[in-house]
Amino acid sequence: MKNVTPRRRFLGQFAIGTAGLAAARGTTAAPPSRTEPTTGPGTHPAGDLARRIDLTARRLTQAGVPAYTEDFVLADVTLDTRRRFWNFSGDLSGRFVEALAALPPAGRSPADLSPLVAKLLAQQRPDGRFGRADLAFTAAETGNEHMALLWGNGRLLVGLMAYWQATRDAAVLAAARRLASFLLAVREATKAPEVMARVEGQGAFGFICFTQLAEGLAMLTEATGDASYAVAARQIVPLLQPRGVQHSHGYLSTLRGAVLLHEAGGDPAMLAFAERLYGELVRSSDYTIDGGVMEYFGWGDPTSAASLAAAKAASGVFPRNEGCGLADFVRLSLQLHRATGRVEYLERAERCLVNGLAHNQYANGDFGSRVFFDQGLQPSPSVNRSWWCCTMHGYRAFRDVLDHAVLERDGTVAVQLFEDVDFRGSSTGLRVRRVPFGLTCEITSGFEGTLAVREPSWAEGPSLTWKGKPQAARREGGFLRLEGRFAAGDRIEARLTPRLRLLTAKGEEVALAALGADPVRAALYCGPWLVVADEQIDPVFFGEPWPGNVVTLPRDLAPRATAEGRARLGVTYEHDGFRGSLPTELRPMGETPADEQKTIAFWLNYRRA
Repeated sequence: MKNVTPRRRFLGQFAIGTAGLAAARGTTAAPPSRTEPTTGPGTHPAGDLARRIDLTARRLTQAGVPAYTEDFVLADVTLDTRRRFWNFSGDLSGRFVEALAALPPAGRSPADLSPLVAKLLAQQRPDGRFGRADLAFTAAETGNEHMALLWGNGRLLVGLMAYWQATRDAAVLAAARRLASFLLAVREATKAPEVMARVEGQGAFGFICFTQLAEGLAMLTEATGDASYAVAARQIVPLLQPRGVQHSHGYLSTLRGAVLLHEAGGDPAMLAFAERLYGELVRSSDYTIDGGVMEYFGWGDPTSAASLAAAKAASGVFPRNEGCGLADFVRLSLQLHRATGRVEYLERAERCLVNGLAHNQYANGDFGSRVFFDQGLQPSPSVNRSWWCCTMHGYRAFRDVLDHAVLERDGTVAVQLFEDVDFRGSSTGLRVRRVPFGLTCEITSGFEGTLAVREPSWAEGPSLTWKGKPQAARREGGFLRLEGRFAAGDRIEARLTPRLRLLTAKGEEVALAALGADPVRAALYCGPWLVVADEQIDPVFFGEPWPGNVVTLPRDLAPRATAEGRARLGVTYEHDGFRGSLPTELRPMGETPADEQKTIAFWLNYRRA
């Protein structure tokens, strides 16, 4: 058998040029810039969101090491063992196609992927699979390598469907159907009890490699109208095993597939399944303080030695998150809001988006992993910029963020996420910009109807003004609503003063007014932002012995805005190693992409002045 690279160990090294995919084709694309004015319909990013999208778009198409050349992207279907995870056939290649088809960089279109897609389809096996033809899917033989192939083929099915949705390419849809036929042909052997037992606790080789197939099958159902794919997917989803120490990305991808099945066929059982498991997750210790999840579940239960041992074997000595799982949590939360209208799903999507996922993005555009410890996040001896999965999956999440930022429906234009975007719908246009502790909405195309702005639970007394005058907005369904005739040039301003709140490790909120002289170990939120002590801002804070430092919150504490509009909290602290009160500033953890290997702390000891 060929040399197989385990999912979390890289046994070989390779060198590759820095030319991007465009250079591999003999062309050089202009640097994408989504901050320029846009006139097409839909939602277009601006400001900080545009910069983040552009950063990863350039990483995928122009610059960086390793470069996404055609040979590099296709290595998991050509079985080039020199590239990491070649045995997860279709994983990187499918994600690459999905990401750039769903959210083409400026100046590009999904059709630009056609030469790459044609070469990808040429690698399809006669039985419909991509990858190793020597793997026989029987109950007696199916194991880790079979799961690796299923995982990659599942991600590739999603990628092919995303490309088809953008291009309506008949050859791609036909290939997707052949691939689905293979996946359904092996399902009986794959779901055999002995196989499920064999791969239990195998992390990224686990049974989630099978259950995540539901997403692509749901997309294929919607594209073809063939209900047999949905029937098969509905039988697969309930096989999802308990969280335990499962890979969060696969687990959440399965739940996203369940919601897609509900949307494709109106199956309330699939929606209820996803809502139940989502609810159990956010009420558990597997839901992290930054609004996300770890790469593997099980870290949050220190009483379970078996869970901790399995998590460490899969992910390393210290817990770490993963861009894929964070992106999935954002996307699943947005899906559930779309399916139910429950505003708390938007709030959880936002919490992960501006904290865990935002901090996960590296300054070169990659997404990957950040390493946790008892007080926060720490430097790692092995920096994980996950070019094989997270960079593409993190980028893919931006498509969903754009699609949910502003929604037009039944005469109402709803601002759901507070991101810088330019929206152009069927009857109106809207320019949304964040300002320090608020939001402005400028009408760019007049309409008559309702403008709704989400009323976040983290804001203190949110209110709206229209053309400079305070408005008695109607409160309904978690939104502040204004009705009337909105003319081009009208400005609606939302005052969203961030509320300060402390959260304990159990998720319990502690009112600042309840703090006394005795320190309380907690994390501090300023509006939607988890604020941290940052080694780069104040290295003295982290001088040994620092974990016992006590932060004092003034009774008149209020956030200030920097020139760039970023929140800061000025506090004092007493160092655990010496007497005296020292000033420092706390900042939002996810305010900028970063590569710096530094310590940030969000679990601190707080008391009131």
